[in-house]
Amino acid sequence: FDIRVVNLRPATSGFSYAKLYPPTHKHAEETTESTNDYTQRENNKRKESSMKHSSSLTLFFLTVSQASCFVIKPQKAPIAIFSPPLPIYPTHSKTKKLQMAEISITTPSSDEASNMGIREWPQQSKKNSWSETSSSDKPLTRYILDGKGTLEITDNDDGNNLKKNTSVSPGTLIEVSGDATLNWNADGDEMIILTPGFEDTSAFAGVALAALILFSALITGVGGG
Repeated sequence: FDIRVVNLRPATSGFSYAKLYPPTHKHAEETTESTNDYTQRENNKRKESSMKHSSSLTLFFLTVSQASCFVIKPQKAPIAIFSPPLPIYPTHSKTKKLQMAEISITTPSSDEASNMGIREWPQQSKKNSWSETSSSDKPLTRYILDGKGTLEITDNDDGNNLKKNTSVSPGTLIEVSGDATLNWNADGDEMIILTPGFEDTSAFAGVALAALILFSALITGVGGG
């Protein structure tokens, strides 16, 4: 057998594998593309870093501006304004105008009239037209026993002198307290009116005189007998 040893190392120091294996066109394109991708990634990283930095600054300024809205500013104490007291005027004259006469017109039942003792009241006989006045110290109470007519009540306590007109008939009870004027008008010959007391002094005087004459006659008869 014939054995030979071949030395493949280049003889000179200027040997290069690039010359031995020159790069192909495809390899050159891949190298260019990888370089472009690297550059693009670096640019993207810079942009993202810049955007994050801008976002951080924006968030910081927003936080500072919102925090400034909640800063409690010192306020000045309110100045007390003392107005002089209002003058006090007498109100009795105005109060008097506001006090209106109390007027009650009802028709009580027989039991109610009996409980009030109306049937035992003295009676008056009235004809045609007549007037009466009432006051807070002298109230008027009238009960119609017989007859019909009309009644006009003028409230003198009210500054406008309000008037109230009503028809009266047997069983009507009139109660008035306060400053008022009562104008009566009988429809027929007469009206029989009951009152709580002997308010008609002329009638009371006539009854008293008749009782005195009767009492004197009785004494004379007894003495003569």
